[in-house]
Formats: sequence, C-alpha cells, structure tokens
Amino acid sequence: MATTSTATTTSATPAAAPTPAKPVKTPPVMMKLYRPNSGIEFQYKEPVESNPALAQVLCIVCKGPVLDPMTHLECGGTFCASCSCKSSQCPQCSSEMLVHQKVPVRALTMLQLVDSLEVVCPTCKTAVQRKLLNRHWNHCPQACPLGCGVSVTPLDFEIHRDNVCTEQEISCKLCGLTAKRNVILAPDHKDSCPIDCVNGCGQRVAPKDFARHDEVCPETIIPCPRCATKVKRGKFSGEHVPICPIDCPCGEKIAPKDMAEHERSGCKMAPVKCSAASVLCPWIGPKPSLPDHEKTCRFLALKDLLGPIMDTITTGGASLPYNNKGKDLSGQDLSRKVMRGWNFAGANLSGCNLEMCDLSMADFTGANLTGANLIQAKLKGANLTTANAAGAIMVGATFRGADLTKCILRGCNLMGADLSNTTITGLDVSHANMIGVKRNMSASGSKAVGGIGKAIEQWPKNFWKQLTNLDIVFSDNNLTVTNTTNNTQSTFAEYGIPPGCCFTWKVKVGAVDCSHAGVGVAKPSASIGRGNHGDGTGSWKWQAGGSAYINGSCNDTGQRFGAGDVLTCFCDRRKEPTLFTITKNNDETNQRKFTISAEGEVLIPFVGACCRGNIFTADFSTKQPTAIELPGALNLETATFIDPAVVAAQEAAEKEAAAKAASTIVKPRRCLTSKWADDCWRHLSGNNAVFSNGDLTVTNTTNTTQSTCSKMPIPNGTARFWSITIHNSSCDSCGFGVVHENKVGDMANNHANTSNCWKMEATGKFFQNGTTIDGNERFRTGDLMCILVDRRPNKHTITFYKNGRALKTLTGLPATSDNLFPSITPCCTNDSFTVDFCAVPSDDTCREIPELAPPPPPPVIDVTLYHKDTWRPLEGLDLEFSNNAATVTNPGKKTQCTISLYGIAPGVQRYWEVMIDVASCSASGIAVIVEGAPIGLNSYADKTGCWKWERIGRFLSNGVAVSQLANACFVEGDRLGVFVDRTPSKGTVTFYKNGEEITVLTGLPNEPTAPTVYPCVIPCCGGASFTGLFGAPMPPTLEAAIEAAKEAANAAAAASATTAAGGH
Repeated sequence: MATTSTATTTSATPAAAPTPAKPVKTPPVMMKLYRPNSGIEFQYKEPVESNPALAQVLCIVCKGPVLDPMTHLECGGTFCASCSCKSSQCPQCSSEMLVHQKVPVRALTMLQLVDSLEVVCPTCKTAVQRKLLNRHWNHCPQACPLGCGVSVTPLDFEIHRDNVCTEQEISCKLCGLTAKRNVILAPDHKDSCPIDCVNGCGQRVAPKDFARHDEVCPETIIPCPRCATKVKRGKFSGEHVPICPIDCPCGEKIAPKDMAEHERSGCKMAPVKCSAASVLCPWIGPKPSLPDHEKTCRFLALKDLLGPIMDTITTGGASLPYNNKGKDLSGQDLSRKVMRGWNFAGANLSGCNLEMCDLSMADFTGANLTGANLIQAKLKGANLTTANAAGAIMVGATFRGADLTKCILRGCNLMGADLSNTTITGLDVSHANMIGVKRNMSASGSKAVGGIGKAIEQWPKNFWKQLTNLDIVFSDNNLTVTNTTNNTQSTFAEYGIPPGCCFTWKVKVGAVDCSHAGVGVAKPSASIGRGNHGDGTGSWKWQAGGSAYINGSCNDTGQRFGAGDVLTCFCDRRKEPTLFTITKNNDETNQRKFTISAEGEVLIPFVGACCRGNIFTADFSTKQPTAIELPGALNLETATFIDPAVVAAQEAAEKEAAAKAASTIVKPRRCLTSKWADDCWRHLSGNNAVFSNGDLTVTNTTNTTQSTCSKMPIPNGTARFWSITIHNSSCDSCGFGVVHENKVGDMANNHANTSNCWKMEATGKFFQNGTTIDGNERFRTGDLMCILVDRRPNKHTITFYKNGRALKTLTGLPATSDNLFPSITPCCTNDSFTVDFCAVPSDDTCREIPELAPPPPPPVIDVTLYHKDTWRPLEGLDLEFSNNAATVTNPGKKTQCTISLYGIAPGVQRYWEVMIDVASCSASGIAVIVEGAPIGLNSYADKTGCWKWERIGRFLSNGVAVSQLANACFVEGDRLGVFVDRTPSKGTVTFYKNGEEITVLTGLPNEPTAPTVYPCVIPCCGGASFTGLFGAPMPPTLEAAIEAAKEAANAAAAASATTAAGGH
C-alpha cells in the first residue's frame, strides 16, 4: 500500500511538513438513466405498425412516435426534438432550417396520444405508459453500477454510493489517500495511515512505526548520560550539553559554555601558546608544560632572525610571490597588503579581512572566501575559478579582467564593484547585492542590429513589418496582424536577436482558423512573406495544429494552441547553440524547445498568419531577463540591481508629478456611460464573422452579409454615446446605428436598414425607420465615427458624428418602453470595426447630454436565506403550490411562470437545482429573469431579459434563441442545475443536467447598478410539475473551480499587499 511506504520514512519527514495538495475532484459515478432521444428508441408493447391511428404522429426522421415534437414552419414537417438537431436542413423539404423556424407542437391531442402508448421497461419488462416510464425507472431496482452486488433504485443510488457502497472511492481524512471504501476502512490501512506524533513533534507517523520513530523523535524525553537529567532529545545537544558540567584538567567541574572564562580566570591547566608563536611556532599546551617546551623549541631559538622577516610579510607585503596553497588563514587580518600574484589556491580565507589589498593576478582557485572582507580590494586579473565567496563583502572591489568561472558569490555585497571584461561563465550570484556594478557589455553583436547595446535599446520598439505584397491588416501600431483573405502570408519583426543577447516576447492569439498558423524565429534568408507558411529551411516554428518545424523538418507532438492562448517566446543567444522556447499560458508542460545553430547570424521573430481569420498580437515590451547584461552568470533573477530606496523615491516623485498634473487638467464632463462599460457585440445565430478584442471588434472574413447588435439595450428615458473606429470599409452597405428589439432575432444576415432600423452606411446614406435619406459625406478606413442616442422626453433622436463633427440627426425613435440596441453591419470581406462603449464625448457633445441621475441601488438581499427560498405565488396565477411552496404544478392549460422570493444582486454567485417531476409542454423549462421582464400568466419567459432552457433542449439568451442541443432535452426525473455568476467581469448563466455541465449563456447584466435577477420556472400547460431544490450542493467540478478562483484571487491580493508593503 502507498501508505506503508510513507510511514517507513517518517523519521526523515521535516517537522513542518507541507499539507498534502487537495485531490482533484472528479464527477461521482451516477446510476444509468433511461433517456431515449427519439420516439423510435422506446420498446413498445405492441408494434407501432399495428396501430393505424399513429400514422399522423410518426417522426419523418426516425419513423417512431414523435418525442417532444417540433414543426418546421416552412413545410409543416413534424419530427422529434432531438431528430431536428441532427441536420441544419429540413428532412422533409430539404430547405435550411434555422432555430427560430422550429416551433414546438402544443396540440394536446397529439401529445396525449403518443404519451399514452405502452412501452416496456428495459429492466423489469413491466409495461407502463410512455410518459410514466421515467418515473417508473427511478423506482425500479437495478444492480449497483460500481459492482458491489447490491440492487438499488436510481433514486436511492446517491445515498447508497455516498454512505454504504464498498466499491465507491473515498478519501482518508488523515492521509488523503483515495481508494475504495473497503480499502480505507480495512485494518491494514488504519495501521499504516500516518497520524500526528503523540509526543507533539509535528510529524505524522503510522501507528506501526511509533516505536522506531520514538528513537529519533525530538520531543522524546531522554536521560543525560553524565548527570542523568531528563531532557527532550531535540534540546539535548543545543541547550543541555553546554550547561552540563565536565571535568577540567585542573580538577574542577565546569560547564562547557563557561570553560573559556574559567581558563582565563586562573585555571592552573589553561592552554597557552609558545613565546615564539609570532614566528609560527605551532605549540599550544597546559601552562605547567610551557617551560619544558621552550627549552627545546627551535622557533624560539631563531626568533631574533625570523622576527624581522615576519614583520615584513605582515606589514608591508613581500617583493616575491608567497605560496599559501591549501593553508588555513581563516579570520586573519591581512588588510592593506600588497600581495600581487600570491598563491591562495585551495586556502581557507573564511572571515579573513582583505580590505584594500592589492591581489592583482593572485590565484584563488578553489579557495574558501566565505564571509571575507574584500572592500575596495584590487583583484584585476585574479583567478577565482570555483572559489566559494558566499556572503563576502566586496563593495567597490575591482575584478576587471578576472576569471570568475564557476565562482560562488551567493549573498555577496558587490555594490559598486567593477566586473568589466571578466570571465563569468557559471558565476553564481544568487541573492547578491549588485547595485551599481559595472557590467560586461563589450560583446560584439550583429551588424543588422548594431550590437548588444543597440539591440537592448531597440527591442521594446519592435513591431511586425509590412512586407511587400502582403494584404494582412496591420493595427495597434503594427503589433496586431489580421489575415482577412485566403492567401497564405507571414511576416518578420522589424528587429532581430544578435548573438550574445537573450530576449523574450509574447504573442496573444486572437483567433485561429488554420492549423498552419504559428509563431517562431527565422534567419533573414528564410522564406517569409506572401505565399509562405514560415516552415522552410532557416526557420523554427510552432503551429496551431501541433506541428513543430525545425529548419524545414516537421515534428508533430499534438501540442496545440488556439484563440485566447498567450505564447511566451524566449530566445537565448548568450552561447551557441541558441536555445529557443515557446511556452503556452506560462505552463511549462505546454512548451516547445528548439536548439538552433546560427552562429554569427541574426534570428528574427516572425508570425505566420496563414489563411483567413487568424489574428495575432505581439508584446515586445515584456520585462527582459537581466542575464543579457552578464552573459553566462547564474541566478541573476534573484540578484538586486536597483537600489530599492532609489526606486521608492522615483515612484514617489512620479506619483507626486502625476497628482500635480491631474490637479491642473480640466476633465471633460461625461454622460452616465459607466453602466454600459461591460457591453460587447453579440454572437447571433448565423454570424460567421470573426469576433476579437473582447468582442468589441468585428471582422467579416466572408462574402456574406453580416449584422449584429450589442448585448445591453438603451431603455426609454436614457441617453447613450459610443464611438466606432473604422479599420476597413470595402462594402458600400456596411455601417452602424440602432435597431428595435424585435429586429434582434433575424438581423444576423441582412443589412439592418429596413423598418425599425436607424443606420448610416459607408456611402453617406442614412436610413430612418426604413426610409432612405441621401447624404454626401461617406466614411473611410481610419475615421472615428460616434453615435449619440437620446431617448429622453421630447427628444428621441440619433445623431451621427465623423471625426468629432456632427453629420446628421435622425428622428422617430420610439417613445414607448421598447428597447433599442446599438447595431453594426460589416458587410462583405475585410470590413472591420472596433467599438468603444466607454468613449468620452467632446466638450461640444457633452453640452448636449446632461448628467443623468444614477439609478437607485439594488435592494440588499440576505444570501444566507437562499436555502430557504420558495416559489412566489404571483397574483393571477392558476398554479398549485405544495411542499412548502418548493413544488409548483400547473393543473390546467394556461401558460404560466413564476419566480422565487430571493433574487441575485450584482456581485453575487448562486447555485440551485430544479427536479422535473412532470414536464408536459415543449416550451416548459427553467430560466433566470431580470427584474422587470414579463412574467406570470400568459408568459413563456422567452422575451428580452430572459435566459431560458426549454424542454426540447433549446436555449434563449436575453430572449434570443442561440442554440438547440440534442443532449439538452430533459424528461421526468432529471435534475437541472443553474449557476448564476454576477461577480465582476462575469455575468454568466451555466446550466447543468444531472451534475454535468450542458452550456453557458453570457450577457447577464453585471454592472453594480444593474437590476436583480431571479430564478424562474415555466410549468407550461396541464400536469407540468417542478420542485425547487434551493439547498442543493454544487457539482464537484463547479465547487473546485470556484475554490481555485478564490485561492488565485487571495494569492494575487497577498502579492499586491506584499508589494505595497515593500514600497513603503
């Protein structure tokens, strides 16, 4: 067992052992559910062919009685809901079948006919009505899917799995081991599972290893062999031994810590040195033995002769080299000596004082200089190869031309030292103070860049080059490239990387539509440009499809990247061969490494924006490694190069200057646009344009007409201002404006210039509610267009601006409560627009928009009451409420919906589940409703302000049908989960079915002043019954994701606090 091996090594476990990492939660095993997707999948008691009455209710796809029937409005064809999702073409008339053209069949006669058919239970072979099969299945005993041999019903399976099943994997609360329940509860595991040491040492020990651990446990009480005092083992050597008396040669008992003082204060047997110690006599012995030694000491006899020689050595230096190879000179004061060319190879100079010594050309190979004082010492041309000078003080020392190969300078103070032209291959300077150090910058660079110094200066100014014949769209100061054609294209960066340098840069992948798209480096002679992927000789590249090209050879490892990924490139040319790495999202497990032989040549970054729809943005201003300044040195990232006090003073001065400048700037007035700051363009069904830049930029890469609108509306009584930057406007019909809410569902593939549309086109033409108004001033690439919509009383106008100048004001905006949405139409290939919903109007425009009173803050909701929530009995409803209002049932044929008591305010997360007891109508379902949206009697909860999941697997986002999934149809017995996330930068609704994530809808209003949203159920038509499980636990995957996000946020906050504390 794994725990046994862990327990046998507990004696080596440190006292402060790290807490084991939390195991990744995996979805629990669930009982197999009976979920037919179409009518033909049921096992009918009697053959369908024998009942002629079923001929009119057979699905034209699967030929079985329809399940959740849908009708195609164009031809009237009827088929199962899941069958309608198998193809985008109608199986009857073969025409294209869009989501909004499929309508649920609500004829009760048809529904009652197919639901009353008798089908056979696959488990017990009992015949039941088809609509009751799922309810029967939930109570029908089956063998446990985990294999424990017990029969259990699907309703009781979760309790059986979590509490009884011997085959279910559980985690040991003590050691964290995950194994089957019968293994965790077995006696063998209990004996091997580590627990806290009973002595309190902090280590974890298996019970069977307690005896062995007790022999080394620092908290075990042991007797002293000299005085028999009992003391903890961990304190014996450090605390007890120094005070435990020992026998002195003089006959007294003295504690070891007092022995030195005892010897100085009159001990008869105190050790003394020979009188000739100054001339290197090594004798040390008891005081009574000194006279006998001096009678025979050879050094004492030569003291008069050797004394002047030693004085010359220790005071003025020596004129000839002096050999100290391998000697112990630790702690000696050798300051201010002239010791040029002396040999200290392998010597012990730890703690030695060498301040202001002249050690030029001296040999310190392998010497121990730890803690030595080398302030202002001259070591020009000295050899410190493999020397250990950790912790030495070398302030102002001169190392010019010295050999520091593999020298250890960990923690040294090198402030102001001169390292010019030193050989520093393998020099370890981890945590050293290198403030003011003169660096080695003499390495020669490439002619193309002009040397290392010039390369360092130019690199942050790098950008992508507009090579000849390229038709890529360059933007963001030529840092972003967008391929809007079907032509294969690639381009170089302006500046390359010469030998001796190491640079890093990042490339953000905005969109990828071709497996050949990628990034890399190449020689200037490589084939880069129009018609080239950048995968030939002289180039090294990682492609989106997973292939790596090494000097023209392909190597496919399956490591892919896509839209949203950030690729960090690092090219180290400090020595040959060059090491080039590309890391995806700072994850070293997703990294490609290249070894490049390009001695004497420049390597240039390049990007392959192959084919249409690929978007890449480079960041050459990334903080560069300091290793470029000391090529070959190690651990430079931990050294200190800039005085923290100087940095703090500079930051304080910059803040003071910024505050002073801000106080003199007259800020323009702004309308209340902050509530729309999180708006962006919608991905409407039928859109195939490229959305990027947080969905603020739309680029049409096809020849089809495209239109879309924003996610957030402009309500009546408000005013809104935004701007649009024109990147390309090749089609005369491209433009922008506003559309009525009833246009949102069918505007994806038209020009948005009919009734209920207000628009300006590229030719200067305007459309006012479908009426054409000629204009004579068009907009072109590079223009900044602005739109002001004013829906205040007696206004109801839209004004278009071009480069700060008003062009035209259109009237006739509706004065009703209907919403309007900003719209955009990038017609045809290459049209590309970027919106700024936070644009600041000019002073002239500001005078037209008075400050709007902010909306009242949303009500404060006590989130601790969520588990007590119930459905709300709205006025006029004909619904039955039971189970303390947690269950709602529709007994009649009226369309109805209701919401819960407690809503979800901005900044709050909430999860709940709904048990489907009976689901009758295909439009029945669950939803999240914005306060103010139409609910109650005669409401399907499918209008603006509603995010809904219907029984047939269709999803609506803000009232617009966005998708229909075959695996999203639900029936009786299903548990539907909803997770609403209104924390900053979120605004999402995630739907779950029986613990598995189905889809995520976006666009939920999320600004601080946004209205409250509420859980909603829609039990349409007779018999539908839903039960709210407001205290249901989150799925394990969701809970793990939320916990990981919290830990990341806490770590970021802690790092920010640490940085702020360091700044003060």
